[in-house]
Amino acid sequence: MQGRLLASFALGASLWLGSSVQAFAANPPQPTATGAILPALTHATAFTFPEPVRLLYALDGEVKKFSYQAQGELLWKQDGHHYEARLQVGVPLLGERTRSSTGSITPVGLAPLRFVDTWRKEVAADFDQANHRASFSGNNPEVALETAAQDQLSVILQITGMLAATPSHYPPGTTLALQTIGLHGAEVWVFTVDGAEKVHLPNDTLGHMGTMDSLRLTRTPRLPSGQKVELWLSPSMGYLPVRLKITQASGDFIDQRLRGVETP
Repeated sequence: MQGRLLASFALGASLWLGSSVQAFAANPPQPTATGAILPALTHATAFTFPEPVRLLYALDGEVKKFSYQAQGELLWKQDGHHYEARLQVGVPLLGERTRSSTGSITPVGLAPLRFVDTWRKEVAADFDQANHRASFSGNNPEVALETAAQDQLSVILQITGMLAATPSHYPPGTTLALQTIGLHGAEVWVFTVDGAEKVHLPNDTLGHMGTMDSLRLTRTPRLPSGQKVELWLSPSMGYLPVRLKITQASGDFIDQRLRGVETP
């Protein structure tokens, strides 16, 4: 049983992610392993980032037919020049796992400087924005940074800022492609704007809400072994994520829903 709990925690604590990534070569769009052509990288010019906030989530998941529940939170801070994002997931008896992203706010949005994953040990990716390079705490080779490159946590907040600034620029069917740095390498994450959808939240959310209007986006995996990522972003909350679901190729999943909002 504890082994299953550990497996579920390893998955559930990696909420925004894809831990295995492939090196991304800059320049023109390239064919994927399936023969599809990646869209050109998205270069937004307008951003509206939310005020500092702490979002509390209820998590439900399944690993190898074993169901589990947990709690998590996303802390977001910014002063107009610098930002900090921290995602924490806690499971009883197993402790917490934390992912954090820190960096600057620039004309092209968020510019990460350091992306850290802490559970049992610390693993990190460091961004040299001046020289357009990212390095890793392991032995993985450096990668070149494209304009507006994000990490696996900041990419969600970058999309939040884009949508909040000019929502009319991203109608249903729009694709958003961003170079996304993980802990071992980089790849292009491509999201499709699906459209408006009501999301069902825990009954105690904000004291009374059971449903909330949202804009749904989906990242469909390019490879059979990839992860499907579904985002529900709330226009009334500045397009912050009120629900996030990640489904593995095996059918294992994690589904987090907003249960509360606090001022940090």
